[in-house]
Amino acid sequence: AGREAAPLRREPAVFAEIQDAWAKGEGSPVAGVALLEWFTTRKDRPAGEAVCRKLLERDDLTEALTQRTLALVEKAGWNDVTLLAQERLARRSPFQHQRMLDWARALHDAGRIDDALGVLEEFGARTVFQEQLSGDLARTLLDFGEVRRAREYFERAVRADPSARNYRVHLDFARLL
Repeated sequence: AGREAAPLRREPAVFAEIQDAWAKGEGSPVAGVALLEWFTTRKDRPAGEAVCRKLLERDDLTEALTQRTLALVEKAGWNDVTLLAQERLARRSPFQHQRMLDWARALHDAGRIDDALGVLEEFGARTVFQEQLSGDLARTLLDFGEVRRAREYFERAVRADPSARNYRVHLDFARLL
């Protein structure tokens, strides 16, 4: 007979034990995410943000747990740590380009325009011969109102693949602006 996993007990005493372990630096990333979920459901922002920051500093935090952390803090509306979680995902998965664009958009939405443009510039350094990445970057820059920079990346996309009509149309549009 197979064994079934026991459901996570959600009694305050269990979370008090997890919190004590975390305070001593002995908690696992899985326990930390459970603790973060506990704090977000109870709207305990100071405690939740502290756990989140500690989680995001850990080298043993997996991508899946980082994604869960991001989902929890996004749902809670904790913007500062949401940006940290997005940065963690983008930095730890450099070939998942959409994460860089998502992080840049979140920074832009938070009013951190220079930081958002810095992330896009970093992303742009990776897109030299990749028309899709150049095009994605150009569309994001256009959304940000950065028409001159967007034109440069649409031109780069067209140079990388002269038959890419989609980017040529976008380039022609950007030239009209």
